[in-house]
Amino acid sequence: SVPVFSSHHIPPADPSSEAVELGFGGRAAVIWDIGDFNLLGEIKGGLENELLRKSLSLGGYYRLHKNLKLGLFYTLESGVRHDDDWIELADESWIWFDSSDRWEHVITADLSPRFLLPFLPGKNWVITPRARYSYNFHNGHQKILVQPDLSWYLLIDRQPVLNLSFRYGVYFPLNFGQTLVYEHGPYLMFMYHLNETIKLELSG
Repeated sequence: SVPVFSSHHIPPADPSSEAVELGFGGRAAVIWDIGDFNLLGEIKGGLENELLRKSLSLGGYYRLHKNLKLGLFYTLESGVRHDDDWIELADESWIWFDSSDRWEHVITADLSPRFLLPFLPGKNWVITPRARYSYNFHNGHQKILVQPDLSWYLLIDRQPVLNLSFRYGVYFPLNFGQTLVYEHGPYLMFMYHLNETIKLELSG
């Protein structure tokens, strides 16, 4: 793939880039099950890279197999930071452009295999080695996210009430950036199942 910037246009590194960035957020999702289709609408909000990130997503999953779902989603989001938001001022200093109110359109395709791990303590463990392709209409960026997800579910009357998940996401840029891996890091997520349709989530 061809990077967005040629090497002589690469700006000096952000001095804070070597620090560990911490973020947290919340999500509310509504899910409708119609046969092999799971239709989904969700809103997200949280702090990331000192920006308030907000998003609305619509789409759903189709069950190709009892252990495999294929998803397609449209997302409207703001507060996303890209490399080309690191801009030079007239005095030759560099700052991050404030993208808090810039709305971007993203299409995502998702492949999510799911497998029970009954040999683990508590038995209600599920692993999902998810892979996602996304295209951002704002800048044409394409990337693939590989995100293994290990979740434990609390079941009451065979229905999930809450689950705890540990995820590790690795982003691979397809047509931008200067490295094989653009971003990676762990995530911890808690989800409360209000009912079969409404889910509430906290993550960090």
